[in-house]
Formats: sequence, structure tokens, C-alpha cells
Amino acid sequence: MPKSTLRAVFKMKYGDTIFMYTKKIRVQNAKKMLKEGRKLIDISYKVGYKNQSKFSKAFKDVTGMTPTAYKRDFFR
Repeated sequence: MPKSTLRAVFKMKYGDTIFMYTKKIRVQNAKKMLKEGRKLIDISYKVGYKNQSKFSKAFKDVTGMTPTAYKRDFFR
């Protein structure tokens, strides 16, 4: 299957690009780990980011807030 067809079919089926879908899954997993009280650096590596700043940017792209703000606001 050509890549362009795969991309188009995936977006039609899931409503997101493959990249954004993957990012959202990673952030969902990160939210669970934040709830468990894990450290941000550990979470970033666990969900597939090489450093905490890239993880924080991805988290903010998906949720609209940083992981620290999310943890502070939802898990006091």
C-alpha cells in the first residue's frame, strides 16, 4: 500500500494523522503515570521521549497545559 494511501485511510478512520494519534496515546499513558506519582524524567523516557523538554512540549500540545500544571491541578 502506498504511504499516501495509508495516511489518508488512517486519518479518515481515526480523525488524526498517525503522528498525532501516537502522540495522544503517549500522553494518555503519561497521565496515568503522573497520577501514580512518578517523576517527569522517568515518564518522558517511558513514553518514548529522549528528554523531558520534548515530552513537556508534546504534553502541552495535546492537553493545553504542562505536565507539572496538570499534576498540580488534578492530583493535589
